Amino acid sequence: MADRPDRKPSSSKQLREILETMVRHLNTEVTADQIRKMTAAFTSVYWEFPDHAISIRLVLETDPPAIRLVDDLDGEPGMRIVSNCDVLHDAAWRRRSLGAAFIAGKLNVRGLNPLHLRRFVLLIKPLLASYRNAEEDYYGTL
Repeated sequence: MADRPDRKPSSSKQLREILETMVRHLNTEVTADQIRKMTAAFTSVYWEFPDHAISIRLVLETDPPAIRLVDDLDGEPGMRIVSNCDVLHDAAWRRRSLGAAFIAGKLNVRGLNPLHLRRFVLLIKPLLASYRNAEEDYYGTL
């Protein structure tokens, strides 16, 4: 894959639109079986981007299997992720590893039982592909 021009979302509005599109793409990337496996570990995700002062809330549903973007969560999220936008952006475009970002303290994951980490990993590859697709939709074909 050729390097993508360094065009990170520069505003909260841009990032939110890209993330909303990412979730739509994510539902085509993740299988119903993968969603069912993930819901055994967590059913909601709260992802905060402090550098843009926004957050997204995702709910994983099993009937029918889907990942939805919601305005609010019922209760505490199954998992809370905190990172700046560039961590997601650079990981999606293969400039940074999410694992390395986690070790360096640039990606904070709370609430997930370490025994269920493998189920969260099921989401990473499709999530990063969905983010790339969402950016291509937003900025036009690269």
